[in-house]
Amino acid sequence: MLNKNQRNFGFYITVAFLLIAILTGLGGPVPPVKAQDFTMPTLPPPPEEAFLPRLSVPLDVAALPEGEIKQAIVDLLAMKIVEPYADGLFRPYKASTRADFAVALDKTLHLPPAPQDLKIKDLKKSYWAKESIRRTAVYLPLYPDGSFRPSAPATREDVAVALVLATGLEKTAADPGNLDLMFEDAAGVSPELKPLVGIAVAEKLIKPYAIENKLYLRAQGYVTRAEMSYLLREAMGKVALGYKKSPEPAEEEEAT
Repeated sequence: MLNKNQRNFGFYITVAFLLIAILTGLGGPVPPVKAQDFTMPTLPPPPEEAFLPRLSVPLDVAALPEGEIKQAIVDLLAMKIVEPYADGLFRPYKASTRADFAVALDKTLHLPPAPQDLKIKDLKKSYWAKESIRRTAVYLPLYPDGSFRPSAPATREDVAVALVLATGLEKTAADPGNLDLMFEDAAGVSPELKPLVGIAVAEKLIKPYAIENKLYLRAQGYVTRAEMSYLLREAMGKVALGYKKSPEPAEEEEAT
């Protein structure tokens, strides 16, 4: 029979072995985990629309030579500032109507509301471009009889002046006398609009013609849809530089 000291010794020995076993288990090597076979599921590629809107370039635009004008048309088509016709063609060499230009200018520069008292005698309430024409008429002048003539071709002179005014560049320094020195047909520019056309030339908001080393403005000629697209993208760049005027804030009514 064990005495008290022997029993205590045996108890301590048992406790010591238990502690060693526990510590050895905690600090010992972790048994390896068997790898399981795992195959990553095949995911379909994300649609192109997730990054860029899909743009179907009209065939007659795709056929244009590479350059700034073609790129301008593609850019404006992507931004839905200009649209192809119902048959899918853009017709870059067709004359832009005043209504087409008004809508494109409005979309490009986000024009402020038109004055409420503005009267345009040949603009019907149901006309598809009514609101854009009203906003643009501040920059694209009406005819002397007060008509807008939305189906008439937009002249190069009118487009140049509208772009200068709509971008807020009308106070830019430019000598209108330079037109007579630079262009063979400067006499075709309306005298009262020469200062603004001069600014348009200086700011590249009109694209002169070069024929046999001579420059021509063709101020009263029509603007093609391709040229309109190019000039609108140029105007967009002017706005990015901070030239565009902000609409005048409405005056607050006095409290009664």
